[in-house]
Amino acid sequence: MDFFYNNLANQGNWQDVGQYGYCWQPANVGSDWQPYSDGRWVYTDAGWTWDSYESFGWAVYHYGRWVNTNQIGWVWVPGTQWGPGWVSWRHSSQYVGWAPLPPEALFMRALGLSGWVDDYYNIGPNNYRFVENRNFGARRMGSVFIDQRQNVSIIHQTTNITNITYINNVVHNGGLGFDQQSRQSKDPLHRYKLDRRQDFDHQVQRQSDDRLKSRIEGDSLSVLALPFTRQSSDAPQKLSKRLPQAEVNHGWANAGSKSEIADLRAKLKHQTKAPNQLPPPKVFEKVPTEPRAERDPRMPNQRPTVQTKPPANTMPKKKGDPDQQDRPPTAQKKPNAADTPPTSKAPVPMPPVQKPADRANPGGRNKTVHPQLPGTETRPQPKIETNPKSKDRVPLTAPPVTPRPRAEPKPTLPRISPQKPEQPRPQPQRPSPEPRPPQIQKPTMPARSPTKVAPPRPEKSRQPESPTKNNPKKPDNPPPRK
Repeated sequence: MDFFYNNLANQGNWQDVGQYGYCWQPANVGSDWQPYSDGRWVYTDAGWTWDSYESFGWAVYHYGRWVNTNQIGWVWVPGTQWGPGWVSWRHSSQYVGWAPLPPEALFMRALGLSGWVDDYYNIGPNNYRFVENRNFGARRMGSVFIDQRQNVSIIHQTTNITNITYINNVVHNGGLGFDQQSRQSKDPLHRYKLDRRQDFDHQVQRQSDDRLKSRIEGDSLSVLALPFTRQSSDAPQKLSKRLPQAEVNHGWANAGSKSEIADLRAKLKHQTKAPNQLPPPKVFEKVPTEPRAERDPRMPNQRPTVQTKPPANTMPKKKGDPDQQDRPPTAQKKPNAADTPPTSKAPVPMPPVQKPADRANPGGRNKTVHPQLPGTETRPQPKIETNPKSKDRVPLTAPPVTPRPRAEPKPTLPRISPQKPEQPRPQPQRPSPEPRPPQIQKPTMPARSPTKVAPPRPEKSRQPESPTKNNPKKPDNPPPRK
């Protein structure tokens, strides 16, 4: 909506009009001014399209709806659906007229808008502007309008022919036949091709009037038809007036006598019935707006984001229980005396934790218990049974046996954290041996028989030989020869 806020601010005033929210009212217009009065109807491939001579006509006659209030007059309620003209049509053999549709007239593609709009949305006679069929092709309709004091009688003579449908992804404004009006009009009527300009940069700053207004170029009518997708709840930068509640003038005030108005209402009601699947008229309610944040001067095209704080009494929901916040608090039941088990008057002393013994005790009598350590067993409390017949409730079981006191204090063992059972370690799997290639066996040779080795002969002791004749004994050291 910032595009409308910025481009219409210099041509009118933005006002907070009760249940309709932020509305716009043109400036420098007379008290008898009415929408769809300064311009003409041009027939295009989207039906009858209003070609306004006013600089703001590109927005207020193709988007949104109009409402007439008793406090400030006609105001425009912004909308996002583009259309060639949002009016209700009435026609006869002599007259043709149109009236702006109110904000309650929502357009549904499956149903459209038809001849039941006068009765269903309570459109009175003073909201219509009538001309004679022969003057329908005039260049300026303001010069050929019929006095509104004749509207009641003209409505009795006319029939509602409204037929706004959705054809080829475009809103089509039909109902009034082109050929019939061409024969009755003294000024020639032409067919034009509708050129919907949508290649726009969507800049929220104010644009020039030549870039926004409609114009005829040859055999085509060029109009600005931007596809707005959502509405913004931000407030305009400047508001001229605030109305807590809008008093709507539906066009019946001072339209005629009471009998004439009653007869006219009865005719509109029985003329055309609304479809059964049509929802009831929308009831406008005041919607709280978000605070307007300041824009960054370095980034004028960026839209500021406003962060809203959550209510102080809102608590976050717990994980795993999404409906915890929506449930009512449950009342806590007070304990009843009959529900509580009887207890004895005298408190039963609990045996103290025994200290570990110096040596191992196979009987387990002095077994050490550490209740504060996780995983250890705690000593169970003795169960107390009472005798209901006796006045004094005395435990039937014998009191626990207290251990014998020891003379010498025994040292306490340090706290041992519980050991976790050892888990078997996974053994690594040995890789399977790779298959070896087959070995070629060599041919075996026959074994040789071992050769016999003669045992060594024993050596005889040599005796000194005696000198004989044939073997004379040589001297050890012979004399040298001469």
